[in-house]
Amino acid sequence: MPLGGGDDYFTTKVFASAVTAVDYDSTDIGTPTAIRPHHPLAAPESINLSIVERYIPPTSAAEFASLFNARSTTPSLLVDRLVELAPGNGCLVFIYPTLAGAHTFTEKYLGPVLDPLLRSMVVVNGFSADLSESLGRMPAVDRLLDFPTMRTKASALCAELNGDSRHVRALLQAPTRQAGTFSLVYAEPHKVQLERKVWADWWCKQEKVRVRAAVSRYFRQARSGGPSGSGTGKDGEGMGSGAHLMPIELIQEVLEGVEKREAELGMDGIEIGVFVIRRG
Repeated sequence: MPLGGGDDYFTTKVFASAVTAVDYDSTDIGTPTAIRPHHPLAAPESINLSIVERYIPPTSAAEFASLFNARSTTPSLLVDRLVELAPGNGCLVFIYPTLAGAHTFTEKYLGPVLDPLLRSMVVVNGFSADLSESLGRMPAVDRLLDFPTMRTKASALCAELNGDSRHVRALLQAPTRQAGTFSLVYAEPHKVQLERKVWADWWCKQEKVRVRAAVSRYFRQARSGGPSGSGTGKDGEGMGSGAHLMPIELIQEVLEGVEKREAELGMDGIEIGVFVIRRG
């Protein structure tokens, strides 16, 4: 049936109110206001069941920085989803990697694939160790929290949202604080094993922008005689034996290597925190 009309599930009138999801990883979404910005995917108090899942670390600490903070001047993925829950029966299932889970991912999943590839780029192609270190690092990993701390912060967030302050009323878009109470009804750590094809696809799509930025920065510095290179001409002289590679080729080599390079991977489980928050 054509998208323009009819009662088919996928007609435009069904999704006429759809919005673009906020990139919570971005460091450019902050707004210096007294009341934090809200970025809903659905109307407040309209969702009965919401599920948020993340199994690998975010690309930057920006997503995590305000996660459990209802007063942050940057959007919170968790708070935004809680505001959307319907009073009386709304329920959010929230799954997020712990600090231990993030380290397991980088050391047991990503590392055995990416590290040999980066070493080869340094030895064979002549790229700098600085570039290798930049491409291999996920800055958010050490900023994540252990499970007990996550559970404590989730409980504290519920308590804050159950308050009757002007800030909470504005956040929940309620003139009075009678919009249902939030309670943490389940919180447990679990371990999951991720298939190579699945996590590699996640990583490549998530990290593509960061990898592109790191490679572009390296080539600019190398051509200008900056810290990453000695040299200089527009043909890349002084940048190492791999300088004949174009930036786009180097980016593609990294992403395809993570997806397809053979490696011996263990079956370690990645620790995640599973939280269920109900709006009564």
